[in-house]
Amino acid sequence: MYNQNIHALVSDLELEKWLIDNLKDRRMFQKYLYLWDSAVDYYKAYSDGQIDPNAVSHFDFIWKHMNKNKRLAIISLGCGDASQEKELLVELKKSWFDFTYFWVDISRKMLNLAIKNLEDLDIEKRFVLADTMSEHFRQEISGMTKNYDSRFFCFLWRTFCNTNQTNSTDSFYNLLNKEDYLWFDVYTRDNDDSQTNLKIFNRYNEYILNPENKKKINFQFSVLKWLWVKQSDGKFVLEMKKEPSIGTLVFSFSYLFSKKVIISFRNEKVHILPWESVELYDIRNYYAPKLLDFFKQHDFKKVDHFSKSYLWDWLKHSQFLFKK
Repeated sequence: MYNQNIHALVSDLELEKWLIDNLKDRRMFQKYLYLWDSAVDYYKAYSDGQIDPNAVSHFDFIWKHMNKNKRLAIISLGCGDASQEKELLVELKKSWFDFTYFWVDISRKMLNLAIKNLEDLDIEKRFVLADTMSEHFRQEISGMTKNYDSRFFCFLWRTFCNTNQTNSTDSFYNLLNKEDYLWFDVYTRDNDDSQTNLKIFNRYNEYILNPENKKKINFQFSVLKWLWVKQSDGKFVLEMKKEPSIGTLVFSFSYLFSKKVIISFRNEKVHILPWESVELYDIRNYYAPKLLDFFKQHDFKKVDHFSKSYLWDWLKHSQFLFKK
């Protein structure tokens, strides 16, 4: 049986300090949604279809770029309880690849769920508690993987879209060696016209308004609920912004306060006034040609790319693989 211990690079105390500082800036981050007991709540809220319909194609996509004669490190960045990757890892094991699986998440609860989900899978694996965008993590993972021939840094299940795009792109460019890969999947659109963009906005706006999504909305509110904010103190609002350099539509979900609220946390008080909003999380949709050009301009080389329709013809599930 391989090591099941968690290599911790961040503590709950640090996370709580970051959380209150972000609240003062009126901007939370999606990573906070999965902390503490909310890791389990996430899978309860999304039990109606979180297993990706393209999970098998993930393996088909990456198979031809992995070499059985090399020692591989697969570093999965911020992807929850490992339930979706498990199928891929089983196939790699069956096919006699020499690999170690590094599971990285900022939520200790998520890592505990991953340990449980993978306990019957006899592979070499490491569990790392860290903020994947921190310099501390990049230094640590470089040391942990220095003896591998090739490394695959993976933002799977659309985790890449939750990061700062310029930060993650430059940071991982500097982290990658010649034989390493950056692999991620995102939602894309074939057209970058106003009609398509409006369709996507309406899709997410209807999501907020649909009573059937109450469990999901409650989960997404959880970061404020921890701070004893009531949903009756305001309402969810949606704003669409653009990141033209990468061809991205950013759908920013915020909570708009209708009354004054004083939040007490870690011996500090934060005063939120009516008509102030706290940004909770972003969802991104990419225009593939612009995204490819963005990475080209950052001196990445495209290794592979494919897209498949998801729900509607104008919405695609796409995967990208890059090298330096």
